[in-house]
Amino acid sequence: METTQTVFAARVYYMQTALEVLANLMTTTADIDREWRRFSLAAGPFSGETKRRLFQTARVGSILTDPESTRAFARRIAPKVDLNLKVVLEHFITYPWFYTIFEVEKIVGDGFLIAKIRDSHEMLFSKPAEAKAREGGGCMLGLLFFNGTCFQSWGEVVLLDSFFEGDIRFFARTAACREYEEKGMESAIVASPLPFLLLREFSELPQTLFHGEIARACSSQLTLPSDIHCLINQCRCKCQILENDRYIRMCLGGNLVTNPPTLYLDKKDHSLTLATFTLEGYRKARFALLSSVEFPEKPQQAVSSAMQYAVFQLFKVQPYWMSFDATFLADEQDTAPLHCLERVVYYRTRNGNLPPPDIVAEESGQDQRSAEIFLNAIQTIWAEAATKKAPPEQRECTNRGNCAA
Repeated sequence: METTQTVFAARVYYMQTALEVLANLMTTTADIDREWRRFSLAAGPFSGETKRRLFQTARVGSILTDPESTRAFARRIAPKVDLNLKVVLEHFITYPWFYTIFEVEKIVGDGFLIAKIRDSHEMLFSKPAEAKAREGGGCMLGLLFFNGTCFQSWGEVVLLDSFFEGDIRFFARTAACREYEEKGMESAIVASPLPFLLLREFSELPQTLFHGEIARACSSQLTLPSDIHCLINQCRCKCQILENDRYIRMCLGGNLVTNPPTLYLDKKDHSLTLATFTLEGYRKARFALLSSVEFPEKPQQAVSSAMQYAVFQLFKVQPYWMSFDATFLADEQDTAPLHCLERVVYYRTRNGNLPPPDIVAEESGQDQRSAEIFLNAIQTIWAEAATKKAPPEQRECTNRGNCAA
């Protein structure tokens, strides 16, 4: 095994050296600056070196994942490179590169690992630095190629610890919807690689918790099979109803602060959307509506707060149903500040800890006193919920951190 690893390591080193030359031939500073301006994070806390690495990964991948692009690049640089680099490029024409999401199964010796990728097939490839301590769990996104002896990653490897499978699907549809729907995840990454690589900036965001459950924007949509008033009459819970020229909104119990399950009826196309902020909330709302309308057992879309934040920062996009509320704001001037406060608190709550009032005030555009009142209201609701659910011996406790939510 030691001899085999020596051969593998030599091949990895040879390819790495050749690729450093090729990558520099594929990118220029002007290319990087032009591409970076497409994303709102261009002004973010990125060093020039980070931008260069991310862009080089995207640019190299865009060429070497496509044999025709690789062949055209090889022709263009032929007068500038030696025979060794020409041989390497011929190899990549035969064995195109590919993006994949992989999970480390086992570390093998020094510098190699076995990973589960591409529909659970196992592959041996050289270990990227990010794979350390990842044995037995943790997914990563990487750009891989076959170097003649084993698979090898190149460029940025992105940890995906903060995200669920549904998050990645949502991101793929946002970044490259047509390619994802027609050909799958790998095609979506190839079509728009830089935003996928930028997920590295959000890979360690903690999840928001609501009453002990991970907050996820869950939704399903169908065509209303009956009159909306029939649905209202048969609903098994109290609901608050608002209507404007385009939508009817039904909040199934609760109030604005508690983010209740909500139905949105589009009067134009008669589509009905069920939206909740947790999976448990989705299941309960679905059950309450079963007598009049049957939504899918699992939500069609379930997006964590970490992914919502990432997509909003990169594309200024939110889960589609969140835009419905915006149509009511003109008719609800009194509650518009609450919507602003609510959105900031939703994104900024981490592991059950609410954000400071000054942060909420600054990011919502509201005054600090309003932020303090809003946060105190949430604390009161949480404390009441904790008291109701706690065992009798704990019900004197009103500190959410010490009570089961």
